[in-house]
Amino acid sequence: QKGSLGVVTGMHIVVTGFPASWTTEQIKLVFALFGGVAAVEIVPPDSKAGVPRMARVQLREADRTAKAVEKLNGQTVGDGDYIERCSVRCRIEGAPAADDLARPPGMFDLPPAHFGHPPALVPGGYPQPFPALPPGFGPQPGSP
Repeated sequence: QKGSLGVVTGMHIVVTGFPASWTTEQIKLVFALFGGVAAVEIVPPDSKAGVPRMARVQLREADRTAKAVEKLNGQTVGDGDYIERCSVRCRIEGAPAADDLARPPGMFDLPPAHFGHPPALVPGGYPQPFPALPPGFGPQPGSP
């Protein structure tokens, strides 16, 4: 059964070995522990090209992709009731999207004009490009 949820772009997980009974919902449940799924695309098999049925899965949290592959590749998943049990194979494909390469949250959270300069706060909390030197440090008035 074909199915899709969103558009898979950039880095994603290719999943094979799952049964024809699986839909996008079962795939989403398998990856729920890894931050949830942003997009799923089930690709039917191509017997002429020797390509098995597969799913392309893009996680909501791209930094959890490698951990998901590490934990699920070659493992038996499913409960036997809602999700038919099977052994899945997973691998990473594609380059990270530009958003996936963004700096970690909270790191240098300054306006672009100040990015790369050490932040210093003045009374009132406004970022300044460089901190002021304490008295007695740096050039002194009247020195050569």
